[in-house]
Amino acid sequence: MTDFSGKLANLPQEERSTILADMVEKMARERAMEIAGRLLDIHPALVENYFVKARLRAALEDHDLREDVAIPDLSPDDIRGIRKAISRSLKDFQSKFGIPARTMEGWEQGRRKPDAVALILLRIIEADPSAVRNALTGRMGTSPIVR
Repeated sequence: MTDFSGKLANLPQEERSTILADMVEKMARERAMEIAGRLLDIHPALVENYFVKARLRAALEDHDLREDVAIPDLSPDDIRGIRKAISRSLKDFQSKFGIPARTMEGWEQGRRKPDAVALILLRIIEADPSAVRNALTGRMGTSPIVR
């Protein structure tokens, strides 16, 4: 490891930064896959939600949609309203969409703020909860609009 550190120290700052960023990204991906594997044993819907968020995040980054799409802002009351329109309880919402009840509770009480991907997912759930459920349960192509 010392040999690598020495070689790294001799590189220009920009190249060092790129190499270190790539290493951190690779380690983060590996750790995320490890965590996802553990979660699969605990609750498959949580893993599915994780991958839905990961795909949304990748789409935002790959296509530079952050600049083209206004990320919806939701107040704690808006978040509570979305959840209550679909589910009576936090646990029911969790079982339908894989968003942990404690996470929703934190958002609804304003103690935590959802990130951009979570905000988009909440707006999609609000617009068409059955499409999200179908995507999460693998029943793609079935829509209440198409009978």
